[in-house]
Order: sequence, then C-alpha cells, then structure tokens
Amino acid sequence: MSDGFPKDFLPRPLVRPEPSSDDPKKADERKNLKKRNLVSRKGFLKTRNRISETALAGHLFTEVDRHARFAHNTIDRRTGSTPEQGGLYFLREDWGHSPPDEGRMKLQEGLVEAGAERDVYVAAGDGDGREIEELFEAMGETGYGRDATLGRGRWTVVSVTEDRELAEGPRGRLLSLSHGSVEPGMAGVRCKVVAHYGKAGPAVAVQGGVSPFKKPLLLAAPGATFSGEAGKRYGALLRNVHPDRQEIVHNAFHVAIPFAEAAE
Repeated sequence: MSDGFPKDFLPRPLVRPEPSSDDPKKADERKNLKKRNLVSRKGFLKTRNRISETALAGHLFTEVDRHARFAHNTIDRRTGSTPEQGGLYFLREDWGHSPPDEGRMKLQEGLVEAGAERDVYVAAGDGDGREIEELFEAMGETGYGRDATLGRGRWTVVSVTEDRELAEGPRGRLLSLSHGSVEPGMAGVRCKVVAHYGKAGPAVAVQGGVSPFKKPLLLAAPGATFSGEAGKRYGALLRNVHPDRQEIVHNAFHVAIPFAEAAE
C-alpha cells in the first residue's frame, strides 16, 4: 500500500539533477523548486515519457502547512494521574484535511491545499477491488494511527477503482509511492532515507510487560526512483522488527509506477 497523497497529486520523482548555474536568479529558482515535493498527476502523465528536472518544473507543488501545536500532559502509569511538576509537552498535528477558510487569501504559486480527500494506491490482483474497499472501510470505522482510540484517523471510502493509466507506462525507471526498503535488484536508486518509528496495535500493547514500540527502521521515502520492471515486486517483508514479538513483521514493499527519464 502507498502513502496517502492529496487528491490528484503524486510524490515528486527524484531524477538526475540538472547542472548547477552561475546565474543567481536561476540558482534561486532552482532552490525554491527543490522545496516542492509533489507533482500533479496531470503533470506526471504529461512528462512521464521524458522526465527531467526541467520538464517537471511547471508541475511541482508544496502542500500548505496546516499543522497546529497542541499541549499534552504526561501520565504517570503508577498513579494514573499527571505528575505534580513538569510533564507538559507539545506535539504538532496535521489539520490539512480541514476545509480552507472562505476568506483565505489566494494561494501563492506552487502551493496547494490538501483538502479532505486522499489518494492511496494498492498493488493487487484482478477482481480484488471489493476486498480492498471492505478493508479500507473497516480501518476508517475504527480509526488509524496515533489517537485512534480518541476518534482520530477515521475516514469514509469515496471509491475504489483500477488505475491502468498510471500502471501502464514507458519502461526504464520506477517511481515509488511508498515508504519501502532498498534491496538487491533495485539498480540506480535515488532516494531520501527517513527513520520510521513503528508501533504495534492494541492487541500487543495491552499485554503486560510487552512494549508496543517496534525497532526504528531506515526506509526510502515516497518519490524514490530506481531501475526495474513494471509489475514486479520490490522491497521486502522485514522481520525481527519488534524486541519481544518475533512474529511481528513490517511491510516494506514498494507500490511503484513506471516512467522514462530523459537522457543526459
């Protein structure tokens, strides 16, 4: 399964960097473009036969930052209450799913509101659409991610459709839509490596003496590109990811779509 992206957007593919320029104006433009981590679906399809940094330039966007900072109290598990001193900490929460304010100023060039809908891609066989829809509906009803028990992370499924347009494209390179592992057979990898701190579900967390936290993993972020065959599975099912429960695994397979990179 892929990450969730704003509707009609994909992660920016990491391609061969353009030669540096001595022109300060062009250098500033390139610096600004580097901050944009999304490509429009239309832009990707338009350029996928010969993708380069120059070809992508007019189709790149950054999601508007709608994070809010909230204060939280630490709970002392021995007493079930907050400590007398300290214990206060702050977390940033993503509220990009909220509708934009009616009176908000027009967005600057290259910025996009994420909105309430997300696109998620699943590598599956023919005829699996109904099963996928049922799984997503079940996750949406119970909540997903941190604070699911408080009613967070809930959604409704808008539709489940087969996306042949993205799956069938020019051969040469693959664009990953997932957080996945880099394994032998993935040649010419370009990626950004991020630390993933996983957590097991409540079935593990409620057992006495068992930590819900998995071991940290280093994974390639969405937008990674590599040489490979479209339709072939890349990545791995990672084992030994929990200090106490050996049966717990992590799905680090890539959902990847094909494209062709411009020659030098």
